[in-house]
Amino acid sequence: MNFLAHCFLSCREEHLLVGNYLADFLNLKEAQQLMPDIQQGISLHRTIDRFTDEHPAVRQSILRLRPFHRKYAPVISDIFYDYLLAKNWQQFSKEDLRIFVDRVYRTLLAWTPFFPEDFQAQARHMIEADWLMSYTHYNGLGYTFLRLQRRISQPDQLENVLENLQSLENELERDFLDFFPDLMDVVDSWCSEC
Repeated sequence: MNFLAHCFLSCREEHLLVGNYLADFLNLKEAQQLMPDIQQGISLHRTIDRFTDEHPAVRQSILRLRPFHRKYAPVISDIFYDYLLAKNWQQFSKEDLRIFVDRVYRTLLAWTPFFPEDFQAQARHMIEADWLMSYTHYNGLGYTFLRLQRRISQPDQLENVLENLQSLENELERDFLDFFPDLMDVVDSWCSEC
């Protein structure tokens, strides 16, 4: 899952949201230096990632994308699942997406002083560029994949990514809708135990 889903799956707890957001950027040593509340959010993030990686519907999505994008199929699937979450938002949340996103941004801004210094500017940039709302349309996805293409070792494997996603959207959406309620149940269970 990507930023939108991880923020959504934070049990409406600010410290969990912050840890969930930061988890992909930190190594183990950096994570251990954060306050325990944020570490709990990192633990939630890892629970989400483990469950996601093992789910048959997610694996099916990756198989659909692999012929076009080889080793980057899992990353593309994660990003596209945020688009599918935004597209199906009303099925999973009573809160308006824009209101939710603005609440996430306020939370991240309030907690930025607790972020490792390197990530404070990145969080501000994400908010200024409105990354979470960019997942609601293909133009925003294009920008996301362009940023990704600049950072990976084989950028040619992202060629035609938007066209391929559009052609597979119905199948990928079915996979997502099979998977996401199961993930929500796992997160609900995790939150009730912490």
